[in-house]
Amino acid sequence: MVDKNMITLLELFQNDPHRTEKFILKVEVGDEALHFDYTKTHIDTMLLYELKRNFKNYKGIKGMFNKEEINFTEHRKVLHIALRNKKVLEAVERNSDGRNLCEEEQLVFRELKKMREFEKKFQKGEITGVTGKRLRNVVNIGIGGSDLGPRMVTDALDFYKKDGVKVFYISNIDSTGTERVFKEIDPEETLFIVVSKTFTTLETLANATLALKLMEERLNVDKREIANKHFVAVSANKDEVEKFGIKNSFDMWDFVGGRFSLWSAVGLSIVLYIGFTNFLSLLKGASVMDEHFENTMTEKNVPIMQALIEIYYTNFRKYDSKCIVAYDEYLKDLYSYLQQAEMESNGKMATFSGSVSWNTGMIIWGSVGTSAQHSFFQLLHQGTRRVLVEILLPLQPLNDQKVMDHSHFEMLFANGVAQSQALMVGTETSNNHKYFGGNRPSITICYTKLTPAVLGALIAFYEHKIFVQGLYWCINSFDQFGVELGKKLAKEVLSHIDNEPNDVDASTKNLINMYKSYTK
Repeated sequence: MVDKNMITLLELFQNDPHRTEKFILKVEVGDEALHFDYTKTHIDTMLLYELKRNFKNYKGIKGMFNKEEINFTEHRKVLHIALRNKKVLEAVERNSDGRNLCEEEQLVFRELKKMREFEKKFQKGEITGVTGKRLRNVVNIGIGGSDLGPRMVTDALDFYKKDGVKVFYISNIDSTGTERVFKEIDPEETLFIVVSKTFTTLETLANATLALKLMEERLNVDKREIANKHFVAVSANKDEVEKFGIKNSFDMWDFVGGRFSLWSAVGLSIVLYIGFTNFLSLLKGASVMDEHFENTMTEKNVPIMQALIEIYYTNFRKYDSKCIVAYDEYLKDLYSYLQQAEMESNGKMATFSGSVSWNTGMIIWGSVGTSAQHSFFQLLHQGTRRVLVEILLPLQPLNDQKVMDHSHFEMLFANGVAQSQALMVGTETSNNHKYFGGNRPSITICYTKLTPAVLGALIAFYEHKIFVQGLYWCINSFDQFGVELGKKLAKEVLSHIDNEPNDVDASTKNLINMYKSYTK
């Protein structure tokens, strides 16, 4: 829906000939760079000043870097930034003893070295299964942050994969997912990584147990030997890991939340797929964005700028939805990853001291261009919903072909640029069915090309933007109590399947009985 009372985007450009200089920001990542174009939003200098003035918890940003317990509901530090701390990464590269690092940094340092050694043995073929064959397939079993981040990154960095290694992901408790993976793998050559902080997550344990059962059936070997040779764990609960029969495990810590954990051993599948050197580059890129976020003034600080822009649309223009469209096939899973990162972090109403009287996190959805143009762009251009659009666009391709007058990448790039332009300018016509109102905001994030470092910086940008929004809204972006009730009730429903479903609402009872009628 076009807001008739809002100054138009075209008017903002007319009123300020220096608009592109003010509202296109650049972050250099080694030899590469990211460019954040906010010119096609309704932000201007005065509006930015007002948003900053209303940001009461601005000093809270330092709390993360000062290692304060900013996860105030669970009384925990929030230190995913320690996972890519510059000093830690330099110590790993120098192969030093890490004595100059603080406690949390030493934990990260030791785990990174352990991951490097494991990947080295994996690449050399020194990690073998029960039949003596080299392990080549990697199956990550986890859910939420133990799945979405690694899954997105391995797909995004497929261009940099190691020869002969295949990676698969199992998350949903539907056994179809596991069965499909087993049709793609040779069990004799497969390593399973079971990722769960508590090692009690229902979906992960059920899927890991099913995988162990199927391995036992196919290899005709005792499951204890299979668990020892074909399974590794990433968890904070060593006792439960040992009960499962897994001998080789990597650590997780309370100071890192699941949806911010891909930089840790949770990203072991990434390490084995693209190699430790590329994984280190991913971490270095994130570290660059960390430094930018901590040290750059607001007007040039991209996580803060984007947070304020999205807050403006959420709280003052009643936009409740952001559509993320990557004009890069490698980033086709980015919006899915960001759905958890953003909505699990900021989909909340409880504040430091009560409840909000304002809107918080946006609904995140999206797809990949140009497929999306033939799917839901009709709604974006002519629909009645207010949607903030975010377009991601590489400036150089990793792959390209030319079979027409222009290359595939040139056509892809042209479409991405054209869509942001069309959302802004619209078109006038007396035919109401062909009228485009324009003045629909969009953000365009360009990057020179998709390297591990660039991807690391991009993900860290989103993490910090989410944090800033949480501070502005006075909510805790680092807990997730909203996922607990459904899990609790699911256990009750399971008990009702085994027994008579009494003491439940009529609808729930009917659904349970409907299921029972088809399973007699």
